[in-house]
Amino acid sequence: MTTLYLGFSWLSLQLSSPQKPQVIPILARIEVAKQRIYLEVPQTPEQEAQGLMYRTIIPRNRGILFEFNPPQAIEFSMQNILVPVDTIFLRNTEIQQIQIAVPTCNEVNCPTYSSKVKVDQMVQLQARRTLELGLKTGDRLPIEFLDLDTKTFR
Repeated sequence: MTTLYLGFSWLSLQLSSPQKPQVIPILARIEVAKQRIYLEVPQTPEQEAQGLMYRTIIPRNRGILFEFNPPQAIEFSMQNILVPVDTIFLRNTEIQQIQIAVPTCNEVNCPTYSSKVKVDQMVQLQARRTLELGLKTGDRLPIEFLDLDTKTFR
């Protein structure tokens, strides 16, 4: 099982992080229930490690996408994540599992959460947003990526 700590370790972040949110490029989007949600896509291991840390708000039309190649069981921690999130685990665009309102953690030893199955993508949205959108296990959630040559979604 791969562990995605969204922050390699507490110690390394405490030594190197300015403890402020990072800017991650919006490179993808999903459309569900006639609503578009734009997804930040980490481009470096450091961006992936910090993820949504230190954010005080996640807008309703925003989220973050993590990709895994090869597909794998994912374990993650909410350490230094200041707002609860919904986590959607996908395999070949099919929702395998949804965790609603995963709680924040500002301690050294935070609990971990698992996909329990192999997935190739994980999306995190504002807490309870998946309920508003009516998403459920088995639904398809195709992700459109930004075509960097034309700067449009394909």
